[in-house]
Amino acid sequence: MNQRKGGMTRREFVSKAAYCATSAMVGGGVLFGPVARKARAASSGKKVTLRLSHSHMPDPDMSNLQMGALRLQELVSKRTNNQMEIQIFPANQLGEERVVVEGIKMGTIDLMMSGTPMWSNFAPQIGLMDLPFIFPNYARIKKVVGGPVGEALRQHVMQAVGARILGFLPSFGFRGVVTKSKEVKKVEDLRGLKLRVVQAPVFIRTFELLGASPTPMAFGETYTSIQTGVLEGWEHDAPTNAAMKMYEVTKFFARTDHIHIVCLVTANAKKIDFLPPELKKVLEDAVTEACNYIFDIAAQKEEEGFKVNAQHGMIINAFEKGPAIERVKGLWKEYATKVQATDILARMIE
Repeated sequence: MNQRKGGMTRREFVSKAAYCATSAMVGGGVLFGPVARKARAASSGKKVTLRLSHSHMPDPDMSNLQMGALRLQELVSKRTNNQMEIQIFPANQLGEERVVVEGIKMGTIDLMMSGTPMWSNFAPQIGLMDLPFIFPNYARIKKVVGGPVGEALRQHVMQAVGARILGFLPSFGFRGVVTKSKEVKKVEDLRGLKLRVVQAPVFIRTFELLGASPTPMAFGETYTSIQTGVLEGWEHDAPTNAAMKMYEVTKFFARTDHIHIVCLVTANAKKIDFLPPELKKVLEDAVTEACNYIFDIAAQKEEEGFKVNAQHGMIINAFEKGPAIERVKGLWKEYATKVQATDILARMIE
């Protein structure tokens, strides 16, 4: 029977209810919970707070992630008259990177700064950025991420994870091999060395090809593992080695320059889209400016990192790269084929 409710038939009432429920959906996501609260607060002119996670120690001089986050925080606060606030949670305070990536996917964490290796476990094509010896300098990195390759990777991460890349920033340096007791000057010196590597396929395969014994491990466990002898060393850039005070448990830094990690500023896409247009634009512009700032100072910070390590007694040495490059040169095509991205690789090296 077609009874009426408040002047509507039952069919009209059900249809109206369905319409209201559908109207509360944006981009396939229902508007509820913390996302809805942020959206309502932003639209009403109230203060919006976004939580940003990264894995580095809160070193304001040696960490590219902390410096980038601080610059972003400053720009957003100033340009919104404090209507939007970026809260920074360094040193994995919100969880290890894999946990935070899941938080970005689910929308429980707003922003993340992290290297491409972690994201390659979720969106494999991003691992192209981690291929050994593919970037000769910072200028080339900036050109690649600012062009068609960067756009293709943005789309890939969005499709695979539902996360939006707001910007790319460089590390403060190309990565080297850092060891506790063995000096590494040529590829043969890597044979059998138990080194901590990033938990990502390209890193593991690179060091297998170089003859080392790669040990994937979370960032925060590395210091203690080297200190106790579980590991013989790790691989990272000089400023991060200094910021983590790894000079306390290591002695030698070989400038292998094997990989340069590009870092991403990522966000849950729905949360960003729920912001009022003016706040969204401020955030996006501030990310771009913060990333450019890190590009501008990266080379300088790399050298400062080496100085800090040397001041604490580390021995910095050159490395014979030619034989190492020969060992890993087949990995570019191998990996690009595996993730169906040979077209992106071609653009990266053209």
